[in-house]
Amino acid sequence: LVTMCSKDLSRTLDYLETRPEFDSERIGYYGVSIGASLGAVYPAVENRLRAAVLASGFLDTKLLPPEVSQVSFAPHVTIPVLMQNGRFDGVYPVDAVQKPLFELLGTPRDHKRHALYKTGHAVGYQKESVRDALVWFDRYLGPVN
Repeated sequence: LVTMCSKDLSRTLDYLETRPEFDSERIGYYGVSIGASLGAVYPAVENRLRAAVLASGFLDTKLLPPEVSQVSFAPHVTIPVLMQNGRFDGVYPVDAVQKPLFELLGTPRDHKRHALYKTGHAVGYQKESVRDALVWFDRYLGPVN
């Protein structure tokens, strides 16, 4: 499934490159929950992504084969990453699975940030986190025309 979704992402980017209304040099990745966790995989294999926001991302602690494991790919993610999490996420706790994923990312420290919000797992729907994500993308991709 991870491999098929990665291919779908690449095909989507191929299509966007054919559209004159999109600037293929300014494409970001935004993922929520499992989509955020896969944000520790996809930017490692898709070099057309320029920045990422990972809302409610976590390190999957199941024993996964290396070809789909975040542990294999996250160190190769070097684009700017804003990781947004709930301080009170009871499903994916800060110290157990949030911080370990953040630390695995290969992005230089001055271009990655782990933001914690006063919420549980549903970070991507908070006004503050939406604003922060837009500011992050404006910073690294430029403002939308």
